[in-house]
Amino acid sequence: MRLAVLAATLTLGACSAEAPAPADTPAPVVLVTEIPRAPVQPRSNPGADATLDLDGIVERGIVRVLVTRSGTHFFPYEGGYAGRAVDTGVALARAISARSGKIVQAVFVETHEPNLIPHLLAGKGDVAANLLLTFARDEQVAFAPPIRTGIRELIVTPENEPLRTLEDVGTRTIYVRDGSDHHASLVRLNEQLRKAGRSPARIELAVPPVTDEQLLQRVHEGHIPATLADDYIYDRQRASLPNMHSNPDIAVSLGGSLSWVTRKDAPQLAAMLKEFFSTHRLTL
Repeated sequence: MRLAVLAATLTLGACSAEAPAPADTPAPVVLVTEIPRAPVQPRSNPGADATLDLDGIVERGIVRVLVTRSGTHFFPYEGGYAGRAVDTGVALARAISARSGKIVQAVFVETHEPNLIPHLLAGKGDVAANLLLTFARDEQVAFAPPIRTGIRELIVTPENEPLRTLEDVGTRTIYVRDGSDHHASLVRLNEQLRKAGRSPARIELAVPPVTDEQLLQRVHEGHIPATLADDYIYDRQRASLPNMHSNPDIAVSLGGSLSWVTRKDAPQLAAMLKEFFSTHRLTL
């Protein structure tokens, strides 16, 4: 879920109609397991397309995870893949193995963000990692309990060029990943700015596999004037990239909810995801 907000003095509904409240938020549990760091995972062949439920996944012995490149969650490392989405996928595969009594391994399939749901529905993967909950997506796929809620989408600028007012947004060129949720948010932001009689931001698209973390690095180095980032990504990078700034009073959206998803016609796997993400916690 995201709610659009542009400044402390002005709220715009660009995203408020886009997302339902997170579904199936788990009740408090006695024991929550922290998802541990996993070894670097090899680049493996995901095999033929198939729309399987949990029993078919166990029979095949692999659970295929569709995931987008990210400096935090999923990135190439030492000839394989690492990141917190990799750690989560490995932990999920181990949970499936423990439940079934058969060895199941996670295979990671790097996927451009706009293709996550289409490729999931086409059987190119069994689950997709780290999708923002929206009404449209909730109609298409089954969302697990969120791994992170209350996400704020921030405009990040160089330290010496901070945003001070809403009017400043229209004077900026803002770089976002092509096809990303940030791109969609910026388009909605511009629509609302125009309706309010204000100048829109200028959008520049960064071609994948560039990551949000790399765009923050470019802001820090002064190579680009601004970008959008989720607050937890910005906060994680802030100490190592001191020459960037975000005004806490100017947020493009509030209340984002990030989850793993699967197909609605895989009820066993959906139930497994619900149980797993109700009893496992991911911290950065």
